[in-house]
Amino acid sequence: MPEKRRHQRFHPKVDAYIAFAPPDLPNLTKLGKLLNISAGGICFNYMSRNKETDGLRRLDILMEGAQPIKINQLPCAVVYDIESSNTSYRNMQSTRSCGVQFDQLPAELLSAVDAFISNYTDGQSIAGT
Repeated sequence: MPEKRRHQRFHPKVDAYIAFAPPDLPNLTKLGKLLNISAGGICFNYMSRNKETDGLRRLDILMEGAQPIKINQLPCAVVYDIESSNTSYRNMQSTRSCGVQFDQLPAELLSAVDAFISNYTDGQSIAGT
């Protein structure tokens, strides 16, 4: 099956995280681990017993270290959110995989995402996964 994505995806070469507030619990911040990123969206894993991204419209990218990064309030739409493994701690949570598409990024956010890709990914495009 041919690749349908319009943007090349890249693995981060550093640990980076996604912060989001589930729409039904706006005062709770969940964290996920960034798996890949493109100019068009991201894929991340997070721990939860249930899908917590229905209606998600914004998220943040975070990176700690010598040069901390925070890209705030990226508008997005969820493409998928699936259970990716059955591993859990005492059946309390499982790992979920979520893919989101960025939704009409303003120029300053698009520039920040492009800079993140240029500076903090391995630079090798991911093909067909």
